[in-house]
Amino acid sequence: MKLILFFFLMLPLAGNSQNNCEHTFIDSSALNKADIYKHVRLWVSKIFIDSKDAIELDDKELGSILCKGRLAVPGAKNFIGTAVGNDYISFTLTVDIKDFKYRIVFNELVHKAGNYDGGRSGGSLCNEKPAHGGSIEFSKKRWQKVKEQSSEKIAELMQQLQSSLKNKDNF
Repeated sequence: MKLILFFFLMLPLAGNSQNNCEHTFIDSSALNKADIYKHVRLWVSKIFIDSKDAIELDDKELGSILCKGRLAVPGAKNFIGTAVGNDYISFTLTVDIKDFKYRIVFNELVHKAGNYDGGRSGGSLCNEKPAHGGSIEFSKKRWQKVKEQSSEKIAELMQQLQSSLKNKDNF
């Protein structure tokens, strides 16, 4: 009885979860496994267009896709407040597909400075502070902004996928 009660208490925690270390999206679809796979594969091909991105596993029968990629976020600002270049968030993307449902996980989120003077890499977004402990060049406020921007970019990508899955056409 206690086990059943525990299960029902934990049920509301299932679904989508987000933190600075991992973003997990679990959703259902009216589409079967093959159709979900087609939509997800097209979505992945639109995200991974940079030569530094890599699709490491693509198994249609298993319903799994594993990729390593990066997202651009605004970099540091100069003394007048203008961004001097882009920084990047590298990540691992894992997609698991079954009939009528899918799970997408963005994890291993790591901040890397862009190619501009004074760029500082912050390291893992799991960290409370940037890897070098924070400084004038990389304040706690900027570190928080990097985390927010990466979360916003990931949410935007997920919205694109969900729109694609709701539109049963390929056009």
